[in-house]
Amino acid sequence: MQFLMFLKCVMNKIHNFHRHAQHTFLTSPKLICCQCFCLITGWIILVKAETESHEGKRKVEALWPIFKIHNQKSRYIYDLFHRRKAISRELYDFCLQEKIADQNLIAKWKKQGYENLCCLRCIQTRDTNFGTSCICRVPKSKLEEGRIVECVHCGCRGCSG
Repeated sequence: MQFLMFLKCVMNKIHNFHRHAQHTFLTSPKLICCQCFCLITGWIILVKAETESHEGKRKVEALWPIFKIHNQKSRYIYDLFHRRKAISRELYDFCLQEKIADQNLIAKWKKQGYENLCCLRCIQTRDTNFGTSCICRVPKSKLEEGRIVECVHCGCRGCSG
């Protein structure tokens, strides 16, 4: 039931976007179907991550797959627009406006030193005991030899490079 409601909502958003968009960048209806398919498959993967068994996991580990999918979705849209130049500005803005991708995370990726940032919680100093950033932001060369680092917030194993 929830899936059908979500599907109807996605189709309405895409229909409204198509109706209000300029036809210069929408070359065919296949683009709209592709957007819809990506939204639906991303939602299905997210639902699978949410309904996955939490038995035997710590409380924070249950959210790690959701953070990972969120990062991957945002990174994919970021790469399509900024690196490959495969999508138009209008489609990129639409993805940010509809919160398909995380606008704040993408803004951090544009800054030097944050190109591989896993999530915004890892740089927020208010979430740590000593007012510093997360352990995954420490370069691997600065850590002890053979030490396995795992972020408490998102499960990242080192995003500083």
